[in-house]
Amino acid sequence: MAPYTEQVLICTGKDDWTSRIEDEESTSGDFVRALKGEIGRGGKGFDRINAIPNTKESYAAFATAYLKARTLHPAHAGLTPEQKAALTRDESQASLLPTPESITKPTVLICGHGGRDQRCGILGPMLQSRFREAFVKRGIDAEVGLISHIGGHKYAGNVIVYLPPGMQGNAWAGSGIWYGRVGPGNVEEVVDATVVNGQVIFDLLRGGITQDGRDIARMLEPPKEDGGLKLKPRGRASA
Repeated sequence: MAPYTEQVLICTGKDDWTSRIEDEESTSGDFVRALKGEIGRGGKGFDRINAIPNTKESYAAFATAYLKARTLHPAHAGLTPEQKAALTRDESQASLLPTPESITKPTVLICGHGGRDQRCGILGPMLQSRFREAFVKRGIDAEVGLISHIGGHKYAGNVIVYLPPGMQGNAWAGSGIWYGRVGPGNVEEVVDATVVNGQVIFDLLRGGITQDGRDIARMLEPPKEDGGLKLKPRGRASA
């Protein structure tokens, strides 16, 4: 899985898109094109929600406030201060944008991008239906939606589970856990293990991030004989 620390979720009201979402002839396409122009290849911030005003300055503020790196790698030491600033997050820029709303309920995002690959196009809607049924069955108020390409269609179904920071009793509250090769038969296990009991299913794990930006895959060791997961020493929070 390609490394990531942030994901931008754009509500389009659709359940499928053009192969490249930046080719969409819509405001969502405008948004993606503008962001890629800021932090994508060739943009000044490229490193080798409520409505946001449709201006270059607003897109630059969004990328700088939420998407750029908090700290730079030592390999960037030779850059000028201006170059470092262009690559680094500045959360004060958020004041130029509408106030964001935090996730308050479990949110499951499933790749259903049939315009990009039929594996996700076929499996995505099936998983969406199964997850909704599983949450209703357990009386859990959750959001389940289809999203566009997130990489690795060969791992369909691709599922990202976001657990709200305020989810009491869940060890992974505030985290985004990315699963691959999720089939309809895995849905109830994902809901029970991850959403209800705060456990990561190692056999399905592609990666993920904690609220403080740590890589979940690097924090966990393969399952022990008893089936449990053990945190690697460097992944444990310091006392």
